[in-house]
Amino acid sequence: MTQAVPRLLAGRYRLDRRLGEGGMGTVYAARDIRGNRDCAVKVIRAEQLADRTSLARFRREARLTARLGHPNAVAVYDYGELRPGGAFLVMELLSGGSLRTELTLRKPIPFLETAWALDRTLDVLAAAHAAGLVHRDMKPDNLFLTRGPGGTTRLKLLDFGLAREMKAEARPESGGVISSVSVLMGTPGYIAPEVVAGADATPSSDQWAIAATGFELLTGVRLKFDRPDLPLRSLVDEVVSIVGTVASGVPATYARSLAKAMAVDPEDRWVSVVALRRALDRSTGGRIPGDGDVRFEVLREDRR
Repeated sequence: MTQAVPRLLAGRYRLDRRLGEGGMGTVYAARDIRGNRDCAVKVIRAEQLADRTSLARFRREARLTARLGHPNAVAVYDYGELRPGGAFLVMELLSGGSLRTELTLRKPIPFLETAWALDRTLDVLAAAHAAGLVHRDMKPDNLFLTRGPGGTTRLKLLDFGLAREMKAEARPESGGVISSVSVLMGTPGYIAPEVVAGADATPSSDQWAIAATGFELLTGVRLKFDRPDLPLRSLVDEVVSIVGTVASGVPATYARSLAKAMAVDPEDRWVSVVALRRALDRSTGGRIPGDGDVRFEVLREDRR
């Protein structure tokens, strides 16, 4: 363990083995000895919760993620604080792998699998935005593939650790602005241009990030934002050209829809992730696969 934490948290969650580590903390496979079920526990480092603002952010992550109740959002069961510092979040334990791992195994990802992954992600993002959440860290690493009912494939959106709760008057249906956040958070390559420039994160910046993720899945190349004055028409032409050259079977209208979502000016993007999802669906001609019709390397039985 990279952090000194009790083996048993809150008298019920036994930490069994480390699954991974990130900027916020460490995730463990655990056992809820009272509830008699396996779970995952994310232990947040004390330095990440050193002030009231960051601690309140953690509490919101737990409460709002649990409130989602969406089949494509990781389920949150419980949370608590550690002494003398730090906290933990108890979630469902998933078996499988992320789309980052899938990219490592199979770069780029075939079109229909990509279309399926983006469709499921946009569905849960729409629910999150409606609930008042901006994710702020959309990327392949936070899109996890696991087994669903009947052996189907299920996509799970992970890690709302960078999420921010929107004020009631700032939710998408009201058209207002998001409450101010002074610290830039996210992962380079997936942070919308306006956020890099110092603006607040919004549902539109999540839209930019998921479109950039889609571009990477289709091409195997991470988008680099180094042309802040690029007009929408030039961006669309460039994205369509790159996707058409690298990927196969991708309709030009699909690439154009992604490019619109990556517009430098948020006003040029889709009005919401719901609108983007509908546009992508139309451009596939209804060919987005069902959960039982997609295949990913990270879920192959012989890789377990």
